[in-house]
Amino acid sequence: MRSGMTEVEILAFVRQILVTGLVVSAPLLLLISVVGLGISIVQALTQVQEQAVAFVAKLLLSAGTLFLIAPWMMGRLAELLTQVITNLGRMAR
Repeated sequence: MRSGMTEVEILAFVRQILVTGLVVSAPLLLLISVVGLGISIVQALTQVQEQAVAFVAKLLLSAGTLFLIAPWMMGRLAELLTQVITNLGRMAR
């Protein structure tokens, strides 16, 4: 009897890894996109085209958000790593 993972199980596992990566990165990417769009609109309305303003604003908001959601992100990634390590023996067969 074959004790390794089937193709369906492997595809489901890879899907779970990709979805976890997307879910973990989405909040920060969405925030940066929204802030960038907002700053671009303000710069277009005021005709101030200073790149440092956009960079500093995105940097500060990204750092603050990362500080707040890092425990949640690490929890999700730790769960995924635990599953990978648990299934590593089955994957190798």
